[in-house]
Amino acid sequence: MPHGADTLLGPDAGDLLEVVLDKAGIELGSWRVHRVHRHGTDTLAVHYVAEIDEGDGPRSVTMVGVVSRRQVPEGATVVRSGPAHIHLWRWPYDPYLPGVPAAVTPSHLRALIDRLDGPPGSIRVRTRSYRPTRRAVIEVGIEGRGSPAAYLKVMGGRSGDHLAKRTLGLADIHRQWQDLLPVPRVLGVAEEQGIVALSPLAGTTLRQALVDAAAPDPSEVVDLARRISVLPVSGAREPMQYADPTRHAVTIGDSVPDEAERAASLAKRCLPIGGPVGSVHGDFHDAQVLVRGGRISGVLDIDGAGTGPLALDAGRIVAWTETVGLAHPDREDVVSYADRLADAFTDLVPPAELARSAAAAWIGLATGPHRQQLPDPDARVRERLDRAEAWLDRT
Repeated sequence: MPHGADTLLGPDAGDLLEVVLDKAGIELGSWRVHRVHRHGTDTLAVHYVAEIDEGDGPRSVTMVGVVSRRQVPEGATVVRSGPAHIHLWRWPYDPYLPGVPAAVTPSHLRALIDRLDGPPGSIRVRTRSYRPTRRAVIEVGIEGRGSPAAYLKVMGGRSGDHLAKRTLGLADIHRQWQDLLPVPRVLGVAEEQGIVALSPLAGTTLRQALVDAAAPDPSEVVDLARRISVLPVSGAREPMQYADPTRHAVTIGDSVPDEAERAASLAKRCLPIGGPVGSVHGDFHDAQVLVRGGRISGVLDIDGAGTGPLALDAGRIVAWTETVGLAHPDREDVVSYADRLADAFTDLVPPAELARSAAAAWIGLATGPHRQQLPDPDARVRERLDRAEAWLDRT
């Protein structure tokens, strides 16, 4: 684990949270670790839920502590320097994501909605996802209206130039695909703040559609992957850097030391993932595919798109749909969907390569129980490694 991680995960973390709040004259009550994010081998971000009192009664807030060898941007409270810095902040003031405060401030958002010729009314803001130092997704709506008006993706960067490059790159991939695939359209870009405003899409996630017995035929999912495989991805990154199971094995070994050797061995057996190469989504799973009326209606989070083995997307979405079956073991239609999907993908990728990719995805999923602070996390990690091993046995 990164130097100093034990401090952020131990009982002394409360003292560090108090340091941040004392500077603002705020009293800290109870607190707990909510989520743990690992970035490589030298950065760890801990997501806390804290009870605070600013004089008008107690309320819950999100706080973040990071230990990293990366340069600390302005705005973070540094409580320890050395081989790795420990620094903290309170949401939404993530110093790595300078656009977040504006993205969650109704007065700023009202101006955005007006510029987009949106309807009048009070602004409703909802944080859909937040990965400290990395990105946030903010849903913007109008009170009294059911559907969102826009989604704001807020990016981070090492410098102003890097932030602008990443933001414009995200907007570019959407513009390349938005007339060819049902992806969100670009509504506006603020590269200096790292914000891309995207249109909402209708539908529910494939995961929810499975639970609701309204999932599309597996052949539709395969057809979507096939359509993606021939799309342009100029300027995109290498998706395998994101999907590399060996880096997930390191995280597993830190969390469950007696599984370190098995995780590392399984990760090596997954590579290389071969088969036909083309454009891939890069993070193709059941929450990225939207479904409406039993048909696919949208694709989300395409900023990880690039060129790679088509099995990368195939194995990932098969493994993730398997997790739905684990959560609903009494539903044969849900449990069997992943196998039906894997069979359908044989028209696009070799079964052995899909199996390696699915195993790699399960190794990535095995990092989730500790990151999400789930009950009995060690047992859940072992269960997910068992799934990876079962897929590798198919090769």
